[in-house]
Amino acid sequence: MPSSISSSDRAQVAPAPAGLLVLLRGFVLTLLLLVAATEMLVRMQVLPQDTRVGHLDLLHTATHADAAFGDSHVARGFAAQGDFVNLAYPSENIEDMFAKVRLHYADRTPGRVVIQADPHLFAAYRLFASSKPAGAQFRSGSTPLLHLTSERHRPQLVAYWQAFLEGFGTLESKVNQTPNGALLSQGDFAALPDRAQQLEARTRLTYHALGPADAVVAAQARYTEMIDFLRAKGADICLVSFPVTRAYLATTRDAQSGHQRATEFFRQTAGNTGARYVDARAHVSSDALFRDVDHLNVAGAKAFYTDLVDLCFDE
Repeated sequence: MPSSISSSDRAQVAPAPAGLLVLLRGFVLTLLLLVAATEMLVRMQVLPQDTRVGHLDLLHTATHADAAFGDSHVARGFAAQGDFVNLAYPSENIEDMFAKVRLHYADRTPGRVVIQADPHLFAAYRLFASSKPAGAQFRSGSTPLLHLTSERHRPQLVAYWQAFLEGFGTLESKVNQTPNGALLSQGDFAALPDRAQQLEARTRLTYHALGPADAVVAAQARYTEMIDFLRAKGADICLVSFPVTRAYLATTRDAQSGHQRATEFFRQTAGNTGARYVDARAHVSSDALFRDVDHLNVAGAKAFYTDLVDLCFDE
């Protein structure tokens, strides 16, 4: 059947304008250059300072018998040195802590072990955090072809570029990762006006209020199982409620927060398992030693380390 479009009609279909092709090539080239530049930024500026990378390296190479486990309260508030290693990392929950405890002490005998005992471990956002099979989140895994596509870095790419440009070509982390694993940073909570301090404390408590009772009970059972595991291995255990500011502590005294009930759980768990419990929430009285409402700064973490070792292990 003859085509309804004649050869003369086909000849009238003009090729893409040369200018459009040049524009398209320029766009593709610019995109490729941006991808390459961003990957170089991540590899040369971000990865050498990535605390997660350094943390996982330490987790898999540390041989210390004395160790601390927890979330950012421990990571930022326990300036481990000497025989101690700090294996805590921000935002970790009880399942993460337990996985690390089993990983670190799988083939070694524990010595002195500090375990975080902060009530917000039972907050809803911690109880219902997505989790992977035990220990899977701490495996090194394969190196991606492009680091900028990884879940860790992809959401931060714009922030990386902004910080890089504001730093006039240098991307400098505000966190100092020590050889013994602490993640120390500057800050002065005392510099905030009183009203701002109170507002920050109330805001933080909205996140730290305890979750549903059944979920809390289940998490407490896992916490107790972790302590039993350590005791069976012969660990000298100290459960620690880490320092917070006066403003934060005052808000937690509200019965609705559940923090006092959680603190009593830690106290009873220590008594039932032969561990020690140290309630150090009010131990650091100077707000100038805090970076924010519930994390110690560099000076605070260094000062608290010696005090805590003495309080926990009678040294």
